[in-house]
Amino acid sequence: MARKGARKNMLPVTRRTTAPVRLNSPMAAAAAADVQGAVVEKGIEVMGQMVDKQLQIIDEAQEKAENFLKKEVKLN
Repeated sequence: MARKGARKNMLPVTRRTTAPVRLNSPMAAAAAADVQGAVVEKGIEVMGQMVDKQLQIIDEAQEKAENFLKKEVKLN
């Protein structure tokens, strides 16, 4: 039963634990290190793609500005 005045459609709050993950075997530790390494590699890849996209946008803007400045201005 919902409390009086409680909002509908609210998601339950979950608590994150700050306790370290216990790795019960060397294999589990190696797997965790592999996952962490893969996450870092993927993050680097995504950031590289974002930088490339920004550089492309900058290049396109510079080209548009250059083309605009090349146009002759005609006054009547």
